[in-house]
Amino acid sequence: MTYRSQQPIANVNKINHTLQKKSPPWGRFRGGPVFTLIMTRGIRNNNPLNIRRTATKWKGQRPEQTDPHFVQFTAMEWGFRAAFCLLDTYADKYGLRSVEQIVSRWAPPSENNTESYIAHVCRMTGFTPTQPLERCHWAALLQAMARIETGKMLPMETIRQGEALYQHSYHL
Repeated sequence: MTYRSQQPIANVNKINHTLQKKSPPWGRFRGGPVFTLIMTRGIRNNNPLNIRRTATKWKGQRPEQTDPHFVQFTAMEWGFRAAFCLLDTYADKYGLRSVEQIVSRWAPPSENNTESYIAHVCRMTGFTPTQPLERCHWAALLQAMARIETGKMLPMETIRQGEALYQHSYHL
């Protein structure tokens, strides 16, 4: 016997979108609970750092962008690649090297609780807020930031694959 929950899901994004539209916010309907596959926007978009849409056309960006505010990537690794590229710009163009400097620009106080964000990143990484970070620290930084942005601890292997894409294509 195969239970419904054991059947493969063909298009999780479509199902998730449909369920979010039809399910009441408390996750129940008359007759019992609704079991939904709620994914955060960053996970749905393969954009774990919630990079906003701009005129920039990223490598690995989906051809059709349906989210009006955030970039959608074809795979999570491409989303991490874009984040590495942004950190490179932050360091080289703006001189931002510490958790405090990077997060203050990435998640400004006008939109976020930046102090809490910084504290959480420091707690997860062991970095101090003002410690200058080297490129070798960026993967750990992005893993912590992605945890805050998506609510999930994403595998370091995925982040390293994004870093390899960044190193291969950004510096050519």
